[in-house]
Amino acid sequence: MKYLLMSITLLFAVLTIQAQEPKPVYYFNPDWSPDGKKIVFESTREGKFAIYTIQIDGSNLRKITNGEANDEQARWAKDGRQIVFISDRDKHSQLYVMNADGSQQRRLTNGLENDYVPDFSPKGDRVVFASTDIYVIRADGTGRTRLTQDGMPRWSPSGKTILFTRTEAIPKGVQEKMPTMSREERRKVIAKRDSTEEIFVMEQDGSNIRKLTNNQVRDYEAEWSKDGKKIYFLSERDGTPQVYVMKADGANVRKVADGSIVSGTNISPDEKYFVYAKKVDGKYGIYLYEIKSNKERLLIGG
Repeated sequence: MKYLLMSITLLFAVLTIQAQEPKPVYYFNPDWSPDGKKIVFESTREGKFAIYTIQIDGSNLRKITNGEANDEQARWAKDGRQIVFISDRDKHSQLYVMNADGSQQRRLTNGLENDYVPDFSPKGDRVVFASTDIYVIRADGTGRTRLTQDGMPRWSPSGKTILFTRTEAIPKGVQEKMPTMSREERRKVIAKRDSTEEIFVMEQDGSNIRKLTNNQVRDYEAEWSKDGKKIYFLSERDGTPQVYVMKADGANVRKVADGSIVSGTNISPDEKYFVYAKKVDGKYGIYLYEIKSNKERLLIGG
């Protein structure tokens, strides 16, 4: 009985300590506004994932979604007037669109699958996104069309091609279950993959798929330069995530930024800075990195 009471007391003490430990505050998925003056990102700084904007000097922090749901993966329209994002406010992740100040939020997709990583076309008339596969939909919510199998898509500045990364080692049976998984479950599945991610490009209608990278390491989170002539991406070919750039056809690959960049790398419109999410000493934050000086500064969090 004595040892039972001691065990119960010890268990209670451990549970009390765990209950007192603060939950980490997350900062993810920063995206640079087209005019280069603001960053949009997601954070749990007030509980659920919500979307915020902030000036690049760290001023004028604004929360632009506010509810009981998780709002994530915000991306600017190319004219800076609208933002597309995902939300689970209707029980699973769907695409939503709002004005840049958070007003006039409306649902864009209405399916049974989880939809995520949306990106506006240059004209703002369509959105490409990932679901069970890569799809495109008109900005009014009509004309949902499948382009190719699963991947993380980004529209080119010309609007003619779509860049995407793909992990092909996830078994088909697991892929079919992913739409019903939570965000955390999907991340665990991807983390357990048996092969690397590679970068591809295709025409806007899903035709003429070309593979741009072919390594035994991860090449991922690819995005276009403003003029569409280069592609920036993360790669682990040096052991840790680093930023690389290559021509739009996959040639002339070179490293442009050092450091253990975590996720959400995004190039500024003038291509002088990166913004990204990073975990330092157990704390998440949004950081800016100047390419010329190789200097990093914390924007928010940390």
